Amino acid sequence: MSGVALVTGASRGIGRAIAIALGSDGHAVAVNFASRADAAKGVVSEIRASGGKAEAFQADVSDAGQVEDLFARVGEALGPVAVLVNNA
Repeated sequence: MSGVALVTGASRGIGRAIAIALGSDGHAVAVNFASRADAAKGVVSEIRASGGKAEAFQADVSDAGQVEDLFARVGEALGPVAVLVNNA
């Protein structure tokens, strides 16, 4: 693995494409979403289907408290964040 990558707004569009590319490159991917849990789970499934590691994490990144909690949850589940893509 190349480390943990956290992609905000990763449930659709550019964020989704970035998350899938990072997963293909060997990163464990933290797929952040605000409200589209099903879409985020789809991204996780796609990354896993290609042999990657990914988990979905709900958080509103406009809320500092939720961001702190997000980083803590990602750290517990996947390890420390090495790559951050602020797509949201």
